[in-house]
Order: sequence, then structure tokens, then C-alpha cells
Amino acid sequence: MKLPDGFKVIVGAAEPDVQQPVAMAIDDRGRVWIAEAYEYPIRAEEGKGRDRILVFEDTDGNGTLDKRKVFAEGMNLISGLEVGFGGVWVGTASYLMFIPDRNGDDVADSSPEILV
Repeated sequence: MKLPDGFKVIVGAAEPDVQQPVAMAIDDRGRVWIAEAYEYPIRAEEGKGRDRILVFEDTDGNGTLDKRKVFAEGMNLISGLEVGFGGVWVGTASYLMFIPDRNGDDVADSSPEILV
């Protein structure tokens, strides 16, 4: 990586804390949400998906994402995500889903809602 003078790069998160990342989003609190895709390119049997969404946070301001939380797991063929409007919007092969977290505690309020 070539950077302009005065810039530096700090590794925020690496294996084994994150594996098979395919998408990320940054929320309004500066946290990084990562979609991990273990099932691509073959759909797992119903109920056996291993794809998941992780939330990383830099709690001490040093640039390293030192807090890691699993927000959702058990998904199948995840390909993208975005955070906002009281939850997480998730794209998977065949579905656009919404996982509500209206109180912002990083715990899904219910099972994913299939929108499309």
C-alpha cells in the first residue's frame, strides 16, 4: 500500500477475529459491521447456514478494533449489509432482509424479516 506523506495504516482487525469478509458498513457510532460469508458459492441446507454479521469497535481510540461481537448468525449466502433505520439491512442470495434492533443494543429484536 502506498500512502501520501503524513498518512499511516493501522490494521483494525485480522484473522482469526474476522474470516471470509465480503461486505462492511460503518454505523453512526463509528463501528464497523462485517458480513462473513462461509457458504459461498454453494447454499447450505435449510437451517445450516454459517454466514454471520460481526460488529467491531475501537473502545480506546487507538485505531485497532478491540471489541468484537456477533450480531447475527445462521444466514446463507450473505453478500451485503447496511446499518440504519433501526436495524440491519442484509442482502443474501434470493432475499433482501431486515434484522431489527430498534433499541441499539446490538441484539436482534426478532428473526430476520424477509422483504423481497
